[in-house]
Amino acid sequence: MTSIVVEPVDVLLFRDGKPFSAGSDHLARSVFPPHPGTLAGFVRSRLLRDADLDWAKAREKFGNLGGPSDYGDFRITGFFLRKGEEDYVPVPTDLVCGKTSGNYFLVRPLRAEDASGLASNFPQEQKDLLHPWVRTGEPIESAHGFISLRNLFEYILAGQAPPRNALLQESDFALREARTIVGLAKTSLTSDPGRLATIEFVRMLDGASFHLRFEGVRWPGNVGLGTLGGEGRTVRWKVLENWVPPDAKKVMESIKSTGRFKVVLLTPAIFEGGWVPKRRLQELLKQKGVEARLVAAIVNRPAHVGGFDLHRRAPKPMFPAAPAGSVYYYEVVKGDVAGLVNSLEMSCISDRDWEVGMGLSVVGGWEYA
Repeated sequence: MTSIVVEPVDVLLFRDGKPFSAGSDHLARSVFPPHPGTLAGFVRSRLLRDADLDWAKAREKFGNLGGPSDYGDFRITGFFLRKGEEDYVPVPTDLVCGKTSGNYFLVRPLRAEDASGLASNFPQEQKDLLHPWVRTGEPIESAHGFISLRNLFEYILAGQAPPRNALLQESDFALREARTIVGLAKTSLTSDPGRLATIEFVRMLDGASFHLRFEGVRWPGNVGLGTLGGEGRTVRWKVLENWVPPDAKKVMESIKSTGRFKVVLLTPAIFEGGWVPKRRLQELLKQKGVEARLVAAIVNRPAHVGGFDLHRRAPKPMFPAAPAGSVYYYEVVKGDVAGLVNSLEMSCISDRDWEVGMGLSVVGGWEYA
């Protein structure tokens, strides 16, 4: 297992999935944080360049990193924002904030017998899902931002709301900078006022970086330079030695005490069932002899995941994805939940591109509202 910290030297460009062409489109926005596939491209491209752009030579030199149409043995096992020495992830959707007090509350499923009179617009196949609920008389709003991996395990996954100062915002990691560009006329190669466009770059603040964990390939060296994102902006990287994952003791105790678990997405996931986890999650549960039933979920609007295929020099297909922070509540139908923390901790449950960190998830315990 290899951990690297990637620090920007310049502004970065992480394009969203919208097609863009100067002249016909006038604004290209950035996604922050980027999808893990962007960092996967950073790693595989670096290894391929060191092998003179020869896939066979790269596999011989660094291990099976795959090829243009597969990922070989390469696997992303962790992707986080980093501030100083602390790792951060998007806040789960089951955390809300009191508008008056500023205190945080955890949303929990409401028992069916307590939900008489409540209606929903769930699709027919999800009509039996329970309603998320917060027992407070205070007006609430969604919590936004990023929570440290340590606090995620200490509080939210263990079934408790974190303290008031637990969240950071995007502005604590990066600022967005809009820059206007002028395209060139194809015939004269002079500026063409009809090809004006604005591109949104991301400027990472001092002490902010990305932390990527991966396996299946051999990473050369301990420090170096590389390029990341659109326009190949320069970044520094260094190997992070002796990274220790958060203590999952409280999480395990919570799951064992209730016999239930929830799955929290740390990165977007593309599911065959739309917004519902399907094949990949069921495979992981089956490996531990566990059969589980989805009883509730809190999922925001879809993220659209695309990208650019450097091999074909064409845009990748775009897919709607369940966004990072989505929470899925399960009850165990058969099997023992004791092994779930170790088996699903930092597992990728996306049905597509899970090898490169899509659907990176953790499990936690939950109780009824």
